[in-house]
Amino acid sequence: MIALIVSLIFTGGHFGVYVLANIIGIFSITEFFKLKNIQNRLIIISNVGYFIAVLFTVVAHFPYFNFTNINTVVLSFLGYMIFFLGIQWYYRKQISQTIQWFAHLYITIPMITFVLIPTQGFVFPFNPATDYQPYLALMIFVLVWSSDSWAYVAGKLFGKHKLAPSISPGKTWEGFIGGALLTAASAWAYNNFIFTQQPLFSNTEAIVLGFLIATFGTLGDLFESSLKRKAGVKDSGNILPGHGGILDRFDAFLFASVVMFLVIWLK
Repeated sequence: MIALIVSLIFTGGHFGVYVLANIIGIFSITEFFKLKNIQNRLIIISNVGYFIAVLFTVVAHFPYFNFTNINTVVLSFLGYMIFFLGIQWYYRKQISQTIQWFAHLYITIPMITFVLIPTQGFVFPFNPATDYQPYLALMIFVLVWSSDSWAYVAGKLFGKHKLAPSISPGKTWEGFIGGALLTAASAWAYNNFIFTQQPLFSNTEAIVLGFLIATFGTLGDLFESSLKRKAGVKDSGNILPGHGGILDRFDAFLFASVVMFLVIWLK
């Protein structure tokens, strides 16, 4: 999985990030409905299609798609929206509308922020030679992985007080605090040693970013764990043998992506 992520980010350009966002999003939405015990395939397919339509509309101005008439994109999206809403109306007694819209709040919005991170927001017109920064896209993964690793180490060494015993018995306050502090240090190091020519963040911004990603990444992990506990399952899926589902691997990433985008946008 790590090799696929790095390959798509660095060899696929921004189109690779778009493909990666679709892979994560499509499987995550499918697994989310599985956790909610929703079996109707047409409902799942319509929600996956809605996700693809929204993400495609966001990136339609990229040169890979070469849309010279934005009206074509808008009309296509509106056409699918009518189909999507029609499906929702037809099956309105079988599934809560709240669950469906929450799926997109939980998954679609973070994937939108992810595809916008390496360009630091919307860029018009988009120039892939100057507006795409692959190390910025990779940074969020590095920090999420750092948070998980540092929290595990700190928890093993110093963990005594349970963070959320009813949801995730293995997490401790000591692990969380140690992981957050060391992830902040990792963010500072990444900002200063990877962005060697011109750091994208000030030292303070990098440290705050690392701390926020560790914090919200942990919240994302706990939230997905609560979904699994309510569903009575150990993993969200089995697409990754020995590691569970895509949602299991990217639960922290979903929350962290929104946080990183907001930090970039507001700085």
